[in-house]
Amino acid sequence: MAVAIAGCGGWTQQNFDAGRSRGNEFERGLTVVNAPTLVHHTLAGTVVAVLGNTIVMQQGSDVVAYDAATCPHADNGPCTPLWTRSNTTWGGSDGTHLVFDGPSGTTFEVTDVNRNLLWTGTAQPSEAGDEGFVKLGHVGFSGENLIVGADLYDGHGGTYETVNVFPVTGCGTGSCAPSRTFAHQQWSGWVAGGDTLLLIDEYLRPLTAWSMTTGASLWTTSESFAGGGGADSLRLRGSQVFVLRNAPNTGTAIFDLAGKNGCTGTPVVCSPVRILTKPGVIAASDHVTVMQLAAAGPSGTANRFLALYPPINSACTSPCGPLATTAPVTTWANQGLLSATVTANLVLTVAIPPAFTNRTFHLLAYDAALTSGCSGDPKICQPIADVAIPAGNSASANDPIVSGGRVYVTIPAPNPNDPPTTHVLSLPGDVG
Repeated sequence: MAVAIAGCGGWTQQNFDAGRSRGNEFERGLTVVNAPTLVHHTLAGTVVAVLGNTIVMQQGSDVVAYDAATCPHADNGPCTPLWTRSNTTWGGSDGTHLVFDGPSGTTFEVTDVNRNLLWTGTAQPSEAGDEGFVKLGHVGFSGENLIVGADLYDGHGGTYETVNVFPVTGCGTGSCAPSRTFAHQQWSGWVAGGDTLLLIDEYLRPLTAWSMTTGASLWTTSESFAGGGGADSLRLRGSQVFVLRNAPNTGTAIFDLAGKNGCTGTPVVCSPVRILTKPGVIAASDHVTVMQLAAAGPSGTANRFLALYPPINSACTSPCGPLATTAPVTTWANQGLLSATVTANLVLTVAIPPAFTNRTFHLLAYDAALTSGCSGDPKICQPIADVAIPAGNSASANDPIVSGGRVYVTIPAPNPNDPPTTHVLSLPGDVG
């Protein structure tokens, strides 16, 4: 198992990386040629990670792992687990370390790939609150840092987060406190790259970049932002930080992670190096940057589509418009938001047509090079693959996880007491 994890770029963290980019450039097995041939299978539970050839699932209160070489089965029958860790939830991995949350509280365990305990950590909230409770939040790996959120729910609908930073290798003893903590107002409103942590609060304030090693402020922004969208307000890919702008400003601002381009003064204040005309990045790779847009439709529906922007290192003239949009799909106005995952070759999303029962969702794949299926001026891209996913009476789908030539889409059951189903879409011959 250690060889399988370390030797392959899987999907080890929520949203792929600590920048929440949802861009897996390691995935090259799925192409515009073979995507239309994807075959549908199912697994019980929620796929939370793919570590090399190991599928990691959350099944109720247990974390269960399966060998991708033998799971799923062609008849969709139960698979034999490689291992099970009971009464815990999955945190994340960097391919060498695994993080497991306990059933409650803010203590977690860090193990090696064979699940041997290396050290335990306790995330610290900024305050306790008489009527609130604290639980572990988002977990991420960046550089030599393990980042763990401690989320305070105040009993009145409010959330406050303390971002805890630990050395990945621990503190030299069996039980570790954080080396740094950063308190802010917005639950899950942070991203990280290398040693830099970026925080955006719920209220209108500048974005701030912090050193996780020293705790020093590295730079702030010349304009203020609101983090009401949580992680959707802030994304990081490579050297570029994407931030959803607030009125009277429009679109998405891009800042230099290093705090060099567009930055001046002491303390350092940064202006956007580029503006994208539409609001809110949902996925970014080396090939394409993706946003979601919508227009009102009839009878409580919406027409949703993706705006496809140049690669992150493109020097497009600011404000930059999209190179293409996808053909619209119809959903209910209050559900069916199009998320996206980007690979080296494809942009993938799940479309949820309006219905109440016996629903069929659709995995849609587009050419990330904006060539196949794309035409016109302005350019509109049709899906190069449309794979049906039977969803019964369910109303939502988790974001696609893509790794090892497979697409994993978890669909929650309409009854929250029933287990979710993960739909595994793989190439012919992949499942025996």
